[in-house]
Amino acid sequence: MSENSAKKYCLDLTAEDILKWCRDNGYPKFRAQQISKWLSSGVTDTSGMTNIPNAMREKLEEDFIFSGMRVIEEFRSSIDDTRKLVYLLHDGNIIETVIMRYKTGLSICISSQAGCKMGCAFCASAKA
Repeated sequence: MSENSAKKYCLDLTAEDILKWCRDNGYPKFRAQQISKWLSSGVTDTSGMTNIPNAMREKLEEDFIFSGMRVIEEFRSSIDDTRKLVYLLHDGNIIETVIMRYKTGLSICISSQAGCKMGCAFCASAKA
């Protein structure tokens, strides 16, 4: 991968992207299938890709983004145990998840895009 090209997030890679990457780096085709299987299973930590050699995992981390998001803040209501998690995405944008507990179960709001237009009063994503 060239220095000037933007790194892709690992879960945005297609099977063809992975196959091309393997070809370009001299890895056998079966490695592309292994990587695709890990990613399609939701594994985004290369240390969990136990059948991939360490050197290849390092190269994957060098060429692609594997830390897609991380929790940067967590708020918990003392009134009703509602939890709000604020995530920082790999591109610098912020999204939120709110978990609301009711007698009948849970309701979860997942902001799937930065700048969500739903307008929930408790959500900073709506204000972006």
